[in-house]
Amino acid sequence: MPSRRRPAALRTRTAAHLVLLGALLCACSATPADAPGTPPAPSDAAAATSSPPTTAAVDTGIQETSDPDLGIVFEDVPDLTGAEADVYDVVAAYQKEYWRMMTTNQVSPGAGVVAAPEVVERMAESATQNAGLELKITGTFHTTVSDVAVEGDSATASVCDDFRDVVVADPNGTYTPVEVGLDDLAQRLTITRSGTGGWLVAVNDVVGRC
Repeated sequence: MPSRRRPAALRTRTAAHLVLLGALLCACSATPADAPGTPPAPSDAAAATSSPPTTAAVDTGIQETSDPDLGIVFEDVPDLTGAEADVYDVVAAYQKEYWRMMTTNQVSPGAGVVAAPEVVERMAESATQNAGLELKITGTFHTTVSDVAVEGDSATASVCDDFRDVVVADPNGTYTPVEVGLDDLAQRLTITRSGTGGWLVAVNDVVGRC
């Protein structure tokens, strides 16, 4: 965190900026080789409040859809079937777990189903940091999953996160997404086969703006 003396509100704004960006840049980056451990055990509160990702069958073959109760909207949903649809579903479910973490400052058990252990561990670290700053994130999170490509036991996808309807607050005030650096973040994901034959988000690289 910056060491220069600033007004309390501005220092908090800067801290919020750094921690929220840390949640995006650090919580989601892992490779299969770097993920030998197990996800940290969720707190009792997280286990009690979490629920499986919302699913609803649609004609495209994609099962994961927007969840108004969670506050996440998937935009420009592609027409996919087969393995591409399966990968899309895992990425969408991961996005739901990411947003759940951002709004609750806790990691639900569902994160370990769709992300590699190292990814889940970093999500937990970010949740702890945000909780320590007493950050409260509310509103609606818009996200687009595109460019899904599958080759054997590996896949890639692009994600564009749009925070335009999100509000960030701490004990000193409220901030717009732009003020804390959450404006149209583009990511490139690598998804790999798990030991049980499903898919896991293994690497999430922030590649700029979208």
